[in-house]
Amino acid sequence: MNSAPRAQYTLPTVPVPDLNDLQVQIVCPPPPTADELVERLHQHLRLHATKRERERGEPVRLGDEIVCDIVTVVEGEVLGRNVLANQRFELRDFEHLPGFVEQLVGMETFSARTFSLKLPDNYLFPTLSRLDATFYVEIREAFEVESVALDDPKALKKSGLGCRLEEAMEALAHQIDLEQGDELLVEATVAVLDALASRVAQPIPEAAVDEEMRRIWQRNGACVLEGKGFSEETKERAEHSFLSDPELREQAGHRIKVGLALAALVEEHALSPDADFLDSLLLATAEKLEKEPSQLKEALKNERPELQQAAGTALYIRAVEFVMARAQVEVLEAWEAQDISSTHS
Repeated sequence: MNSAPRAQYTLPTVPVPDLNDLQVQIVCPPPPTADELVERLHQHLRLHATKRERERGEPVRLGDEIVCDIVTVVEGEVLGRNVLANQRFELRDFEHLPGFVEQLVGMETFSARTFSLKLPDNYLFPTLSRLDATFYVEIREAFEVESVALDDPKALKKSGLGCRLEEAMEALAHQIDLEQGDELLVEATVAVLDALASRVAQPIPEAAVDEEMRRIWQRNGACVLEGKGFSEETKERAEHSFLSDPELREQAGHRIKVGLALAALVEEHALSPDADFLDSLLLATAEKLEKEPSQLKEALKNERPELQQAAGTALYIRAVEFVMARAQVEVLEAWEAQDISSTHS
C-alpha cells in the first residue's frame, strides 16, 4: 500500500500532573433485568454445550458459532472503522442489522460471500442509516453447538448452575453482581485517567496521532483487506477513512496524553514495575513464544520486543495504580446521577 510519507514530530514535554483534588463520579449499574438474565443463561449454556468444528466446505447453520472477517462498503467506499477481523458470534438475528445473518446461513466454512443490504433506521452508526451497504464476509471457523433448553436439568448441571432453573437464575444474578463490581473498577480507572489527561494542557501533534492510528490500522484493518481482491486504490481509501475518523482520532490523542502524563509521574516518583506482576507477564510471554519456563531468559533475550512490551505493560499498570491510590472516586446510584443531571440542565 502506498501510504503518504510520515511527518516527523516531537511529543511535548509534559509537566508532572497535579494529583490533588483528582475526583470523579461514576454511576452504579442497575441490577440485571429478567431478559438480561435469560440472555446470560443462554450464553452460559452455549459456552458449556458440546461443540463440533465444521469441516472445510461444510455449510453453516442457524445457531452455529462462527469466526469471520467483515468488510463494509457504503457508497463505494470501504468504511475503515468497519473493517473487522476475527469477529466471533452466534448465528442469530441481529437487531441492528436485519437480514445479515440470513445471508450467512448456508455459506461454506472457509468461504467468502459479498451481499448488499439497506441499513436500518436504528443502525449503530446513525449517519449511515437507510443507506445501501455491501458486505464482504469471509468465514474462518465455524462450530456446530448443541442446542439445549434453558430449563434442561442435565445442561444446567453440566454448566455448574445447579439442576433447577431458579437455582441457575440466582447463581447468574450473583455472578453478574460480582462482574459489575469489577466493571465499576474499570469504569473508575477510565474516569480517573480521563481526568488525568484533561490536566495535560500541551497539544498533541497531529503527526503523533497519525502514527498511532497507522499502528492500529496496520495491526487490524490492513491485515483484513490484504489478499481479498481489493484494489490498491480501495485499500488506500479505506486507510484514509480510518485515519481521518474524528472520533477515533480523538481517542488516539487521548491515549497519548494519558501515556505522557503517566510517563511524567514514573520519572518524578521513580516508579518501577511490580516484580510479581512482571514475572507473570514474562511467563505469559514465554508461553506465547512456546518456550518452557526454564528457557525463559534465553527466549526473551532473543525476542527483545516482547520483553520490552511486557516490561512496559507492567510499568504502565504500576503507574495507573499509583494514580488510582490518590484519586477520589464517588459511586452514585442511578437516581442520584439523574438528580445531578437535572440540577445542571
